[in-house]
Amino acid sequence: MKNDSNSLNELYAKYRKPNMTRAERQEMMEKIYRERYRNDPRKPVSQKGQAIANLICGVVIFAMSMLMMLGIKAPDVPSEAVLILAGAAFAVMVFFEVRYKKEPADELSKELMMKATSYSAYAQIIVMWLVGFITMMAANKSDKDYIMVNSDNLMGVTMMLMGVYLMVRNGVYIWLDRTPADEEE
Repeated sequence: MKNDSNSLNELYAKYRKPNMTRAERQEMMEKIYRERYRNDPRKPVSQKGQAIANLICGVVIFAMSMLMMLGIKAPDVPSEAVLILAGAAFAVMVFFEVRYKKEPADELSKELMMKATSYSAYAQIIVMWLVGFITMMAANKSDKDYIMVNSDNLMGVTMMLMGVYLMVRNGVYIWLDRTPADEEE
């Protein structure tokens, strides 16, 4: 264990040199991350496992944003229940973050995640266009000249975009990372 910390200290010393280029510094940081991962005694979580957890998180965020934007509230549920539920979800996320170590991404995973991120940007643009279109149609149907936007609406739209980003990015990554059917046999 002493030798492991020495190699990590050597990597940090190399990282602190001022005459490194950005690419060299990034490569050194990846080496440090891999060394820290190797020395960590916790159970590992694969890239696919991380993507599944983030996908579930995105679905929950998207569902909460839809409820917030539509103003759906059960009459018997106090407003503090939502805050308690959000705190419990955060506590579960922190528990898994502390309990497991994340597997470093390899070149294929990085490439697939970059492709998935570009798809999520398109999805966000399309979703914002749809929200604007639906809002315009609702305003025209009710013969209103304007639509009042408050902080709850903006928070709901922001959460919706974050949920869409997480869902599409991680869903596309999982879809791209699947094993082709002919290779499974």
